[in-house]
Amino acid sequence: MRLPRSTPAVTAAVLALLSACTDAPSSPEAPRIAARAPSRDVTAAAVTFTRIEDLPNAWVETFNVNNPDPLTWTVPPKYWLPTDELTMSLIAFNIAPATSISSETAAPNSLANWAIVKQTRDRSSWNAPETMTAWHDGATCNAPPASHPVGGYDQAPFLCRNHMMTATNAGTATQDSYAVTYLTPDRLIDFSSGNVVVRFDVATLRSSGRDWIDLWITPYGENLVVPLDDSLPDAQGYPRDGFHLRMTSGDVNVSRFEASVIYNYRPYRIAPTSVQTYEDAFRAAIPKPADPGAFWPTSPTRRDTFELTIGNGRLRFGMPRYNLWWYDTPISVPNMGPQLLGVLQIGHHSFHPSSDGAPNTWHWDNIGIAPARQFSIINGDRRYVDGTTTATVNFNRAAPWDANLRFAGYGSKFEVRAFNEFGVPLASWQKAKLQDEELDVKGRFHSYWTPVPPGTARVDFRAENDPATKLKPDLWVARDATIWSLNP
Repeated sequence: MRLPRSTPAVTAAVLALLSACTDAPSSPEAPRIAARAPSRDVTAAAVTFTRIEDLPNAWVETFNVNNPDPLTWTVPPKYWLPTDELTMSLIAFNIAPATSISSETAAPNSLANWAIVKQTRDRSSWNAPETMTAWHDGATCNAPPASHPVGGYDQAPFLCRNHMMTATNAGTATQDSYAVTYLTPDRLIDFSSGNVVVRFDVATLRSSGRDWIDLWITPYGENLVVPLDDSLPDAQGYPRDGFHLRMTSGDVNVSRFEASVIYNYRPYRIAPTSVQTYEDAFRAAIPKPADPGAFWPTSPTRRDTFELTIGNGRLRFGMPRYNLWWYDTPISVPNMGPQLLGVLQIGHHSFHPSSDGAPNTWHWDNIGIAPARQFSIINGDRRYVDGTTTATVNFNRAAPWDANLRFAGYGSKFEVRAFNEFGVPLASWQKAKLQDEELDVKGRFHSYWTPVPPGTARVDFRAENDPATKLKPDLWVARDATIWSLNP
């Protein structure tokens, strides 16, 4: 069952839900999902939605880090630091404490239970990103058009006004670079029921056609640190199986999504149900403001809902509040592995956006999965190690049974050695296991997925040059190391 087509009553209801404020929070009502999935309907302003929170085994991250009214919030942005060792429940009700970062190698940016990957192609930006201007005031978190500079990897993503921002930039200096940030929550998509839903709210203003977002779902055992469309100039291409939904790039005013199902490393493009842009959908539903300086039809402060449902041999994706469905199509679901569990990765891509505008800040909220299964993501205490640093990563807690070390590596002949929390070795040096990838391009990072013993709380790394590099001493890098397990 779909939402009714636009009528004056429906339009009025949509406008009531989307009325702008200084920094409009996402609507607490979740959008409607397909009738084939279990649902609990509610009605708000004559528009029917389904609350994903009420679905069996559902999970939603709301990023509610403080209780004061958003209009009076006067605290600066808070960065995600796994060394704070905060639980999700603590983050939901408290301000994350500020932590001084003295080095780019110390404390990557992440909630304690999320994996956040920051990949940059150009070696000149591996340790420090290109600077950019991000939305929200840096001292008060005031809403756009207020802004602040971002000049370090530990300064984004960041939290403001009970939602999360990604800010990524590459190629401003050279007009020829590429970067991506991937966010992975500690919840897997459980396909065992046959019907799943993934939902997120995101602001829709774009400042460049070369800055876009996407969504990946891959089987747990086949996940890549940096999955990527193989037409892009970085990483090692597609995972073996999965789903990919990518915002169109190239024109800042033409925004819709392309969807692919991936079988054996090959993406098969799904024919769209609609090619309408979300800009056109907004123009039809939201009157143009009288103020010529107001954001319209897209907005950096209004976060709109996107929803993906997969079940009963169909894939549906779109924006329920506008009855805009780019896909409502029969599909053959790829092999999701023996556990029938999918890893969700939300991406923010930057491909020298200053060539047609400026790097964008994307505002996220209410990221939800139903049904979801919790798993362990254990973050390390530094973003990278290489041949010039102490090549040791300490983890927030010891690994449970059936755990894997996950990292991106530039170089060759990677070896790792596991230690317990007391520094006692648990194994001798072992070869790091390359994850299955579509490509094997020299001079690019690879994904590694290596079993580690239970109790692993520290890992040492060593490696040699990438085959495309002949520098001395050897140039190698291991970054964004985490430990994953299906066990708590």
